[in-house]
Amino acid sequence: MIAISPQTPDQSLTTSEKNKLSYQVVSDSTQEVIKKYNLLFEMSVRMSIICTGRNREKCSCI
Repeated sequence: MIAISPQTPDQSLTTSEKNKLSYQVVSDSTQEVIKKYNLLFEMSVRMSIICTGRNREKCSCI
């Protein structure tokens, strides 16, 4: 399993290390692959608040 992230390579590596992920996180900052495989989505307002607020640890998108 891999994760495809719209983050820069440095941000993807930081995310992977910070969360001690057991799978590779690859960067797709141009979103070319993300769009090709129809993986692009917009985060709901509620999830956005969770991910940017004090409940960040509950967000699986980080």
